[in-house]
Amino acid sequence: MTTHHIGHHLATVESDLMFYEIQGDLSGDEIRQGVDLLGPVVAEHGHCYLIANLTHMGKLDVDARRQAAHHPHLKRVRGYAGVSTSIVTRTLVTLALRAVTIFQKSDMRISFFATEAEARQWIDRLRSEATAAT
Repeated sequence: MTTHHIGHHLATVESDLMFYEIQGDLSGDEIRQGVDLLGPVVAEHGHCYLIANLTHMGKLDVDARRQAAHHPHLKRVRGYAGVSTSIVTRTLVTLALRAVTIFQKSDMRISFFATEAEARQWIDRLRSEATAAT
């Protein structure tokens, strides 16, 4: 397990999963730095999963949304789980991630949960489904 500081945010890589603890506003540069961390994960596993604790998320600026929509590593995300968020943040994040699925022809599954434990259970189910399908 490796933890990286990206501005005020923390990104922890655990095998094929990145857990992102968002603290405040997200800039395009912070999105790029965070998603760049997925490169080695995708190289090793061929895919990745994301869990983001959105409890303290602020604004997601236009450049951040653009970076998310077009970053090549996000095409390999099988599942995104958002944790502890308001309806406004959930809507904004959903729109940004839908742009990823449209522009990159990705089949990323997106869901939101009250707790990290629920998010991790969902990711485990996605892993099981992926394993059964191969």
